[in-house]
Amino acid sequence: MRHINDVLDDQLPVVFLGSSTGMYNQIDICRARGRQVVGIFDSDYSSQTELHGLPILNTIPDYCEFFVATSWTPFDGPIFERNREKRQKLLTFMKENNLIGATLVHPTTVVSLGALIGRNVSIGAQSYISHGCRIESDVLIREQVFIGHDVTIKENTVVQIKSTITGNTDIDANVYVGVNSTVINRMPLDRITIGENSLIYPNELVLKSVPKNNIVKSRRLRG
Repeated sequence: MRHINDVLDDQLPVVFLGSSTGMYNQIDICRARGRQVVGIFDSDYSSQTELHGLPILNTIPDYCEFFVATSWTPFDGPIFERNREKRQKLLTFMKENNLIGATLVHPTTVVSLGALIGRNVSIGAQSYISHGCRIESDVLIREQVFIGHDVTIKENTVVQIKSTITGNTDIDANVYVGVNSTVINRMPLDRITIGENSLIYPNELVLKSVPKNNIVKSRRLRG
């Protein structure tokens, strides 16, 4: 876990492991920070080709940091299931090969000096991370997200675009917070928890703790 000043000192080139359509955001962060992107290591594509304007690599280069670009969603379907499996394999590959995860924070995002951020984390543009926050490894925070004070976000969690999580809240591992959802702690002296493996659908308002393995889906019109 590192403070933001340590993150901003990162200069090593970045290699993406796996791919997704959403990785444009991470590529933009690297370019906005002036960090070189070496290419993409993805067994689904042959070498000597390009993806998203980046070369496909057939070997792992030295002196780089790595970011798992294959994301995940909790919804049913063969594509979603395959992406979840592929992401887990890539995370295991990183650990087995002692690869250093890149921490990617867009320059328009504000991160308090009191916050701590892990490796293989991405925080998109125009977000705000308040003091006392702890964002653990392998977390994906999209654009225009507000994270209040003393929030903990554990491993492999996704917080989607325009979401809000207010202070003194614990987000356990493998939680998916949908687009434009809000988690409000109405009792700021007591912490609330969104349990492990929980799914909060888009546009939801959560006002209390959610047990693990739960789905928050209160809106009636779902298309």
